[in-house]
Amino acid sequence: MRNRRLLGGVVGVAVVAAVAWWLLPSRESGDRRPAVRDVPATAGSAAERPRPPAPVAVDGVVVDARTSRPIAGAAVSLFRPRQTAPVVESSDGGGRWRFDAIEPGSYQLVVSAAGYAAAVMPLDVPATGVEIALEREDLATVSGVVSDVEGGPVAGAVVAAKPAILSGAEFDRTAPLPAVTDGQGRYALSLAPGHYELAAWADGYVSERRYLRVERRDAAMDFALWPACAIEGRVVVRDTGRPAAGVEVVAQPRGASATAAGEYEPPEQAVRAVAGAGGQFRLDGLRAGGYALYAQGGGYNSAVPLDVDLAIGETATGVVIQVVRGYTVSGRIVRADTGAPVSGATVSAMRDGDTREWGQVGPTGEDGRFTLSGLPAGHYTLFAEAVSVSLEPTGADVEVAGDVDGVEVRVSPGATVEGRVDPPGRAIVGLAPDYESLTFEGLAPAMLAEQLVSRRTGEDGRFALSPVPPGRWRVVARADAGAGGEVAVDVPPGGARDVVVPLQQWASVRGRVVDQTGAPVPGVTVMLQPVHVPGAIELQFRLMRRAYNVDGVLTDAKGVFAFDSVSPGEYAFVVGDAVGMRWWAPSGFDPQTNRPRRYVLGPGARLEDVVIEVTTADGVITGRVVDTKGAAVPDVYVVARLVAYSKGNGRWNPTPYGGRVPPVVTDAQGRFELTRLRRGRYDLHVDAPGDIGRGTANDVATGADVTIRLEPLGAIAGSAPGASGACDVAIIGPTQRVLATAEPACGFRAGRLSPGTYRVILSSNTGIGTAQVDVAAGDVARVDLPIRPWARVIGRVVERDGGRPVGGVRIAAVPEDEFLRDAVVKQIVLGLLPVTGDDGRFAVERVAPGAIDLWVIGDAGVLDPLLRQRVDTRPGATTDAGDLAVARGDSAR
Repeated sequence: MRNRRLLGGVVGVAVVAAVAWWLLPSRESGDRRPAVRDVPATAGSAAERPRPPAPVAVDGVVVDARTSRPIAGAAVSLFRPRQTAPVVESSDGGGRWRFDAIEPGSYQLVVSAAGYAAAVMPLDVPATGVEIALEREDLATVSGVVSDVEGGPVAGAVVAAKPAILSGAEFDRTAPLPAVTDGQGRYALSLAPGHYELAAWADGYVSERRYLRVERRDAAMDFALWPACAIEGRVVVRDTGRPAAGVEVVAQPRGASATAAGEYEPPEQAVRAVAGAGGQFRLDGLRAGGYALYAQGGGYNSAVPLDVDLAIGETATGVVIQVVRGYTVSGRIVRADTGAPVSGATVSAMRDGDTREWGQVGPTGEDGRFTLSGLPAGHYTLFAEAVSVSLEPTGADVEVAGDVDGVEVRVSPGATVEGRVDPPGRAIVGLAPDYESLTFEGLAPAMLAEQLVSRRTGEDGRFALSPVPPGRWRVVARADAGAGGEVAVDVPPGGARDVVVPLQQWASVRGRVVDQTGAPVPGVTVMLQPVHVPGAIELQFRLMRRAYNVDGVLTDAKGVFAFDSVSPGEYAFVVGDAVGMRWWAPSGFDPQTNRPRRYVLGPGARLEDVVIEVTTADGVITGRVVDTKGAAVPDVYVVARLVAYSKGNGRWNPTPYGGRVPPVVTDAQGRFELTRLRRGRYDLHVDAPGDIGRGTANDVATGADVTIRLEPLGAIAGSAPGASGACDVAIIGPTQRVLATAEPACGFRAGRLSPGTYRVILSSNTGIGTAQVDVAAGDVARVDLPIRPWARVIGRVVERDGGRPVGGVRIAAVPEDEFLRDAVVKQIVLGLLPVTGDDGRFAVERVAPGAIDLWVIGDAGVLDPLLRQRVDTRPGATTDAGDLAVARGDSAR
C-alpha cells in the first residue's frame, strides 16, 4: 500500500500554507439581506435513503442536586456526532425543557448552567420526564454578549465550548457544553481550566469560533455574528429525473474564492443537509465564499461537484444536483496488535487522482463495522481515524468495480508513557513536541498529541499518557499549586515507563489591558510569546497555535488577565481580538528595538500589575458605494481588513492573523460608516450579489471618506476538445476560482470574475491544458485549451556508497509553475506521494510536461529532502531519471 496520510481541519490548512511558503432570531435593525439569486442546473450527486422514522418529543427538568430546586435558564442540548450543530433549548422558570421534533435514536444529553458542573449522559430517544441534577462547582465563568454586525443583540443564540482539539474524529464525537443567550444577547458558561474552542451560532447568521485558555478566573468574550448565506435546491436521479429523498447534500468550502478575493476570511467547514421527500434541500449558515456542492450515500454519488459562489448574506436558489448510481464498500476497523474491533472511529475514502473525500461515516460501534456507499468505480484508500487508539490515520487500499465487503482496516496502536510527577500531587500532564527532532510531516500529529494526550493525576502524581506516536517528546506537567516541569523522553513503539517529571515553582503573571485613554479593554486575548528565534519547524508549530489563540487567556470585564503558571524564559506580550492582533501603544514599545517590551521570568517569579496599553479603537471610515454611472448602490455590505503593513507611515503592524472588521450595510443613499476601528489603514471591499459588481478601496486611513465604485463583472467560458472524463478547472487572476466539469470536451463557465487578465489551467484524465485570456467588464471571454498529455517519470533510488536500492522513500515531482506546484503541495499534505519499492524503483504518474525538480524525501521530511534533481519531461512520454544516488542523512539544500 502506498504511504498516505490524511490531515484534516485547520491543521491541514496551516500545513499547506507552510509547505507552499517553503516551496517558493430577529434583529431590531431588520432583515437587510440582498435579493436571492438563481444558479443554473449542473450535474452533481445525491443519495436515496430509507425514509427516516417519525419525529418524537423529548422533555424533562433540570434541578439543583443539593436542594432539588429547579434551575431556570439552563442550556439543554441533544448531540449526535457529525451533526452540523446540536439542538439546544433553554429551561424555563420551573426548570422544564422540551424538544418537539427529534428523530428517534441514541444521543448525548448535555446540560450546563452558570455556577454548576455540566452533566453529560447517554439518552435513547424517545424519552420523557428526564430529570437532570446539577452539582454546584466553583469554576471560572466565561461570559459576554452575542450581537449582529450592526450592534443589535441576538437573543436565543447558542454559545458552546469544546476542548480545543484542532483535528480528528475525537473532536467530532465530543459534545459541546452550551449556553443560550437571553433577550439582551448575554450568555455565561462555567468551565474548568483548560484550552477550549468557543463557537457561537444563531439562525440566519454565520457561526463564529474563537479559541481561549481558561485559568482559574472569570473572563469575557463577545461575539459579532455575520449575516449567513444559504443554498436552496433539489436532488434528482440523473437517469430518471426522480427526486432523491433522504440524501445528504454537502457544501464543501473551496477555500479563498471569488467572493472572498483575499479580502475577508475564506469559509472553513463543510455544511450538510438532508434532502426532503421531494428532493428539496436548504443549506443554511454558510459563510460568504466559494463552495463545491455535492451529494453522496445511499447508493448514489455526485461524480462532479457543482461550483457555487456567494456574496455576504446571499441566497442561491434553483440549484439542481443530479446523482448517479455508485457502489458500496463495507468492513471493520480493528487493532493491528490484537484484532479487536475499534469503536468510535470515522472512515473516509480517497480516490486516486482526486483530492475529494468520498464519503465519511462513523463513529463505528462496538463491532467496529462501517459502510461507505455511493462510490464511483476506481482505486481508493480508506482512511480510519481512531484517536483513542492512534493519532496517525491508517489506510487500506481497495479496488472498487462493484460492491465490496469484508474490508479490514488495521490500526496500529500508539505507545503509552507512564510515570509520575515529583513531588507527588495533583497535576495536568501532557505532551509537547521536541522541535529538534520534529519533522514537517509530524506537525499535525504533534498538534493532536498536545491537545488530545493529557491526563490529570491523582494525589499520588502518577500518570499514563496514550496514544503517543513513537519519537522524541517533552512530557510537561502543570501542578495545581502553580508548580511545573518537563522532561525529554524518547518513546519507542513499546512505550516508556517510570518517567519522572521534576516539579519546581513556575512563574505567575498578573496584569490588565487598557487603551490610550486608560479605559479597560475586556474580552481580548493576551498571549505570552517566547522571544528566542525559533527554527523553521518550531516557527510553523507556533504559527498554527498562535493563529487560533490556543495559548491565550482572556481579559475580564475590567481588562484583567492572569497566567497562573508560566515556564521560565523570556517573553513578550501579544494582544489580539476577533479582528486580529491589537496594536501596542507607544508606551508598550522598547525604544531601542521598536518592538514590544520583553520580560524575563525565572522559577517562582511573580510579575504583578503589568499594564499593557493598546491603541484606542475610536477610528471611523465613512464613504459611499456607487455604480459605474455614479448612482448610489444600497443594501450591499462593505468589509474592511486592517492591512498588515501600512504603506502610508511605514510602520510594522502585527496583524498577520485576522484583521477582519465586521461588515456594514449601505443605506438608501449608498452611504456607510465603519466605527470603533483601531487607528491605522484598511483595505475596503464590496462584493454585491449576483452580477451587480465588485469594488475595492485600498490603504484607506481612519478618518477618511471614500467612494467605492462597483465594476461590472465578467465571465470565462471554454472547453478542451482533447480532454475526456471529469475535469478540474483553475481560474487564476484578479479573482481566483476552482471548479469541476463533466460536460462534453470539459466545457465550463466561470462567472462573477473581476475584469483583468487570467490564466486558465484545465486538468483531465488525458492531460493538461493552459491558456491566458483577458476578461472585460460585462463580457464573456471564450477560450479553447489544447491538451498536452501527462508525462511519466520512472527511476531508482540507490545508496551513494555501494549502490544498494533504497526502499520506502517518497518521490515528489515539483514543477516550475507556481499553481501546479500547489497541486504537489496537496499530494504532500495528503500523503499521496509514490514510494519506492524494495528494489528502489518508483514511477510518478500525471506529471505536467516540462522541467521539474525530482525530490527524494526521507525520514527528515519535505523540508530536508535527500536529493533534488532537475528532470525535463515531454508530453505523453516516459522519462527515465536513472539511478538517484543518496546517503541517508544527506541534505539537499
